[in-house]
Amino acid sequence: MGRAGRAHVHQGHQAVLHPALGEAALVHVSLDLPGDDGLSTTIYKADTDTAAADALKLLASWAAT
Repeated sequence: MGRAGRAHVHQGHQAVLHPALGEAALVHVSLDLPGDDGLSTTIYKADTDTAAADALKLLASWAAT
């Protein structure tokens, strides 16, 4: 599990292009998974009160129907 048993965390911003909604600026946090080189999990979110947040809410409403 990483150096001295610590997980590696990576953070940043990424522009994502969705075919129906266009470009959305998202924040991401990636965590390297222990015990398996090359595997990680990534969480994407939009900053509050942004066009990207509105786009994610719209996508969530589509998934709920």
